[in-house]
Amino acid sequence: MIKNNIHLQNKLSKDDLDLIHENSVQLLENEGIIIDNKKALQVFKNNGIKTKDKKVYISRQRLEKIISEIPESFELKARNPEHNIEIGNDNSVLGPPLGPPFIYENEDRRYGTYKDYIKLIKSFHSNPYIDLVGGDVIAPTDIDKDNRHKKMFYAALKYSDKALIGTGSGEKEIKDILNMSKILFGEDELKNNYYILKMIGASSPLSYNRTALNTLINLAEYSQPIAIYSQILAGMTGPITLAGLLTQQNAEILAGAVLIHLINPNTPVIYSTTSSVTDMKSGSITVGNGQYAKIISAVAQIADYYNLPSLVAGGVTDAKDTNNQAGFETMLNMYTSLESGVDVIAYSSGSIAEYLGVSYDKMQKDNAILETLNNFQENIEVNKETIARETIKEVGAGNNFMTHSHTMERLENRNGKKNSDLKPLDNYEKPYLDKEINQKLQEI
Repeated sequence: MIKNNIHLQNKLSKDDLDLIHENSVQLLENEGIIIDNKKALQVFKNNGIKTKDKKVYISRQRLEKIISEIPESFELKARNPEHNIEIGNDNSVLGPPLGPPFIYENEDRRYGTYKDYIKLIKSFHSNPYIDLVGGDVIAPTDIDKDNRHKKMFYAALKYSDKALIGTGSGEKEIKDILNMSKILFGEDELKNNYYILKMIGASSPLSYNRTALNTLINLAEYSQPIAIYSQILAGMTGPITLAGLLTQQNAEILAGAVLIHLINPNTPVIYSTTSSVTDMKSGSITVGNGQYAKIISAVAQIADYYNLPSLVAGGVTDAKDTNNQAGFETMLNMYTSLESGVDVIAYSSGSIAEYLGVSYDKMQKDNAILETLNNFQENIEVNKETIARETIKEVGAGNNFMTHSHTMERLENRNGKKNSDLKPLDNYEKPYLDKEINQKLQEI
């Protein structure tokens, strides 16, 4: 977690934000959004919102009222209360990559395994900057699809006691995760508190598919926080202009937020994105450029416009190796995320090849970036001691300060934290997990 003390100049003016909102409202009122799920459609109908076939049309009045009622912040609890985190205040909560299939290691690319998954959970548990663990940090292809979500969630519970990102998608898989969570936390505790954060995405343009909606419904019924996001590729699944992308994305996210609130008004919503521009020559996603950084900045502003927490993919790069390109693109996107006041920054460590890979080598290098950014966010301490007026007088003109007590007493903190690799796995300590609970989780 990094404290946000310094912010960038806004990319969007108040008039810009109003115009994006106005056109998003018109999209939802007139064009509507596809909701490919009978249960979700029924929720809209039961609340007096217009539906026709699979499309839902949300009026301005209902939209603005519902969005205004969603909580501005909330506490995400962890198995260890010392790792509870507040989302929506002045801190940027950091999380791991989510969904990549590949491991990059020793100049090789391969599919991830369950051994990799456990290693990553341990690494992120040990990393002092990472607040969230779990989720699909890597897809372990050596485990069958039917059990993969349960094995991943079990590993996150066993090897870390930090706040959790949920695994799995669809009704059956999410119910499995909720049942495991009931064993660990208790059903009443789970229903009355926030323990599992889950990202759920629209199917751009202007649509939500059945699986995503089943995931959303089951989590919302248990009041678990949902980061609702779009992953628009500008010029392919959305307009090529950033203003158009932001408008379509806004309509998609707001529609999802309305559904969540109608199911359960106690469910927190995080305004999220993994949208980016497209290389129109190849059709590939690109994240390592100023355009993507602009999307990050704009999303933080739009989320603030609605008084909602925000989530973006921060430490991403187009690079396929831990080279200079990986370094400057990751720094650009992480710096923009922090300075824009983003509340949750996923992909904060180890992300490589857009959203496709995790690199063990880059995880170590990214720690240096996180240390540097944390140091930059710390305010300059200005008081009688740090002004050093008497020290300057004592040393005098033409001399140096190297051996003066004022210098020697502050050597360790002269540049903030040491800008070097943390090697978190070297310090891994397995958190406690009750034996009886552990046995029940294994049985599932």
